[in-house]
Amino acid sequence: MAFKMKDAAPSDSKDVLELIQELAAHEGYSSPLTESYVTQYLAHFGCGILLAERDDQIIGLLSYSFIPNLFHAGNTCLIKELVIKSEYRGKGIGSALIQAIIERAEQHDCKEISISAMPENIPAINLYRSMGFEDEAVFLEKHF
Repeated sequence: MAFKMKDAAPSDSKDVLELIQELAAHEGYSSPLTESYVTQYLAHFGCGILLAERDDQIIGLLSYSFIPNLFHAGNTCLIKELVIKSEYRGKGIGSALIQAIIERAEQHDCKEISISAMPENIPAINLYRSMGFEDEAVFLEKHF
């Protein structure tokens, strides 16, 4: 499938919001995300969003952060969200976005890259493993 990738800009906030809402709904949640928070996120040093676009329509995104890591004495890359519009899943878009961020992480001399998935999201877990990610830790969260 032909599509192109680009870095999100504040003008893409509405499309980012719609994709995050689709992700949240798919997981049975709602997201408090607003267009203004997308703009704040993009302005934060080290944070970015890669977008997949086809026929001038945003069809997927990958959000990430480059953060310093003491243990590795260098930067690490944390992939936070990866979402593809439902009708475009299984067409290689997620793989392409992940490969693009892996290459960026290497260019930024990152020492590691991490991604998480819900335990029941077997398709995502299989995708990540097929791209060289390994089970390494248990990721815990506390929500406020």
